[in-house]
Amino acid sequence: METWFVVLMIFFAVVFGIIMLSDSAKKSRTEREDPPVRAKIMYESSTFTEKTDAGNAVKRAIVGNWLAGPVGAAVGAGTADRTTEERKRTTFRVYYRSGREALETVENGSPQWLKYMELTEK
Repeated sequence: METWFVVLMIFFAVVFGIIMLSDSAKKSRTEREDPPVRAKIMYESSTFTEKTDAGNAVKRAIVGNWLAGPVGAAVGAGTADRTTEERKRTTFRVYYRSGREALETVENGSPQWLKYMELTEK
């Protein structure tokens, strides 16, 4: 690889890292200066993701191809193991000490979710 290309890639990686660090520091500083005082649950949502085990699909396609040709390969790959993953999120209306309000969507069970649940009105 060209030396200038490697230097350019390192430069962009460093700049990107600095930007990400400053953004996270800014967010934590803002939360220290303006902490949330109460929260209200607006709505909850679920997302389902289906994943197919690729290694299993390839093995089944090979065996299917060996037994029944191209049609068998397609059927074999189509019968691979699938898993469904559910991710739940909650959107809160968060009220801050300064009077500012914001909608925040967080994963259920995350530290931020636990914090907002403690602030919800019972």
